[in-house]
Amino acid sequence: MKIAKKNYFDVVIVGGGISGCLAANLLNKAGLRVIILEKSTGIGGRFSTKPVADGIADYGCQYFNPKTIQSKRLIDDLKQKLLVNITKLNDGKIVYTSTFGMKTIPSYLSRHVIVSTNQRVNQIKIVNNIWKIETDSIKIKSKYVILTMPPFQVKELLNKSNIKTELTSPEKDYKSFFTATFQSKIHSNSDLICSNSSFPWICNNTMKGLRNSTNIFTVNTSEELTNQIKYKSMDERNKIIKNRLKNSFFEDVSHLSVHFWKYAFTENQSHDNFYFDKKINMGICGDNFSVGKVDGAVKSASLLAEKIIKINNS
Repeated sequence: MKIAKKNYFDVVIVGGGISGCLAANLLNKAGLRVIILEKSTGIGGRFSTKPVADGIADYGCQYFNPKTIQSKRLIDDLKQKLLVNITKLNDGKIVYTSTFGMKTIPSYLSRHVIVSTNQRVNQIKIVNNIWKIETDSIKIKSKYVILTMPPFQVKELLNKSNIKTELTSPEKDYKSFFTATFQSKIHSNSDLICSNSSFPWICNNTMKGLRNSTNIFTVNTSEELTNQIKYKSMDERNKIIKNRLKNSFFEDVSHLSVHFWKYAFTENQSHDNFYFDKKINMGICGDNFSVGKVDGAVKSASLLAEKIIKINNS
């Protein structure tokens, strides 16, 4: 069956977070034609960076602390490209950050791959061993499909598409919280990272190495504060957070922006590295696989890409 090349890809990846971008990078290097479909306005997922005042702040993943072979391999590549720097945390732990924000990493990984944003995948189906993927604006075909979303979204898409497979993402509870970014001239704590009862994560992006001329912070809300503001209006929510910041000794808070992470990260997990259904050429990977967090995302994407490359070359 002859298929128009512009609408046909070897692999369609649903989700443009670190897993999707890394898998796309590895598959592209192996000579496969790949496209990433991302429902948001930009790629990166939790590798997210935003402008704050005259600077920038990471408001998802704050640093990279590689533990697996696959993560260390990725860091070596990023170091060679001068995309990461060594940063020493308060406790002396060595981690890696990016001067221009953590979003630089997925942007680099996807640079040679077709990426289509604002594309929520409504349905996937397989006909005569060819995948057909539809969004509100495009229809494309592929040999393989990779799903990288959180478990609930994977299950929802498979059920809606009536895909018969024994595969689903591992069930794991994700942490949910609000992340606030802002500029503040003064703070009583001079540490790069600190915490208190309202904000278990307080990070000074400028001390972390981002190229800012003023102190720009990222904070995550506690479970108590998250539950308090979850159903408030934006104005009410921001007012409560500003009051908590004032009580946390921040002064002259400005350019406040708040983002809710429904699927922030998982903890203390050990799962299969990835899932692949060879009967229909569908793979699933992400940070809910393997050891979780960034290491789990990188390891699962790397091993799934290797699996597909091996099958495709056999």
